[in-house]
Amino acid sequence: WLLDGYSPWVTGAPAADTVVVGATLSDGREVLIALPTNLPGVHVPQPANLIGLNASQTGPVECEQVEVDARYLLAGPQHDVMKSGSGANTGGLQTSTLAVGLADAAIGFIEGESDPRRELVGPAATMRDEWQSLYDELLAAAEGRTACSASEVRRRANSLVLRAAQAALAAAKGAGYIVGHPAGRWCREALFFLVWSCPQPVMEANLCELAGMNDL
Repeated sequence: WLLDGYSPWVTGAPAADTVVVGATLSDGREVLIALPTNLPGVHVPQPANLIGLNASQTGPVECEQVEVDARYLLAGPQHDVMKSGSGANTGGLQTSTLAVGLADAAIGFIEGESDPRRELVGPAATMRDEWQSLYDELLAAAEGRTACSASEVRRRANSLVLRAAQAALAAAKGAGYIVGHPAGRWCREALFFLVWSCPQPVMEANLCELAGMNDL
């Protein structure tokens, strides 16, 4: 295989001996390839500074006429190769699971703050109920026990994690705006879910919610 182009977002690329990349053939079919990073023509630039999650070292991998032996082919060639496996497809439940975990941490912080500050009890309880419903739906979707789609779970997860993180920042007050406070970090990390492997219908639904169109 001859690779020419770049993959914009590869996690851990600067430290990796091998990375998995996708490529499109001239006929529109796609492949997944395990790419050794020491092959001639492979270049891994220093990752850009991100709003959050910089420790992941996520950035581009560039290929200039890189010859890759056929034994490194993982899947394909076929159309929509990312939909051929059970775990690799975009818009799956994995990213939603991360969002649910982050929302849990943010809501837990608000619950802790609600002991001396009773005005936080109601909001914390409401978000915890929503979180539990989403958590149960996520498990049911993973086990195939619900008609709820992965996209719907992701939409709900995105919505909750953004609101929970901002609520935690509000509960933390000015202290949360100081670098190093977890509430500020949660807000930055929550933005990740708006851009990372976010299917178009989910993004559109999130935009409508942010614009207040769901209330019209």
